[in-house]
Amino acid sequence: MKHLVTAAIAMAALSGCATVMNDATQPIRVDTKTADGHVIAGADCALSNDKGRFTLKSGQTVQVHRSSRDLEVSCVLPGQRDAAGRSISRANIGIWGNILIGGAIGAIVDHSKGTGYTYPSWIQLVFGQTLSFDRHREDRGQPLQGDNAQGRAVAATDSSGGNSPGGAVTLPLAGDVAPPAPASAAAPAGNAAATVAPAGPAMSTESAMTRAQGISTGLSCGAVQARSATRFTASCTGGSTVQIDCAGFRCSASFP
Repeated sequence: MKHLVTAAIAMAALSGCATVMNDATQPIRVDTKTADGHVIAGADCALSNDKGRFTLKSGQTVQVHRSSRDLEVSCVLPGQRDAAGRSISRANIGIWGNILIGGAIGAIVDHSKGTGYTYPSWIQLVFGQTLSFDRHREDRGQPLQGDNAQGRAVAATDSSGGNSPGGAVTLPLAGDVAPPAPASAAAPAGNAAATVAPAGPAMSTESAMTRAQGISTGLSCGAVQARSATRFTASCTGGSTVQIDCAGFRCSASFP
């Protein structure tokens, strides 16, 4: 009987290791900036995972409940395109410590409560862009710059006023006009019968899928599947599904 009581106490202690090693919440700061690197505070931001929804103004810090699921982040500010991003959840040292100390029991508790996972602590979203943030690239005390759809880190500043070669993809507004084709793309001189397609907001399925795949990759999701000519879906880490809708020259992502 004495051995059974001792074992029960030990099991309870091991199952509580996760809470001791890590709090259920962690502080996260969110900044917003323009494509040329100018930081603008005061945007309305929302962060959400399966544990809840958390709001703050950009430039501030909020306590977010830890989870094994990624954190969806969005910020809006009048006069600016929406800023969006995904903050990737990574296992922290606490869950590995629990595996060493308590075996599978402690790890299961860490996973279910979310205490065994950590998000990047300071991220910078860019207006008009969709980025992903991974704390493996995080430097303590420095804001983490997101990765764009091509997997490239967005530069902290860009004084040129335009997109640098490694810059993130900016999603044009639905009413934006398509840029004119370069002179080199004109029809060959000998092809007098060539037909020029009229300009307009229409977009081919192939072009829409290419844009949708770029957004899916930037959110660390998989290959997109066409549900219609303008709607695509893809599976993401953690079992979630992203839905990407394209209209004109704009594609936007949501997590239904």
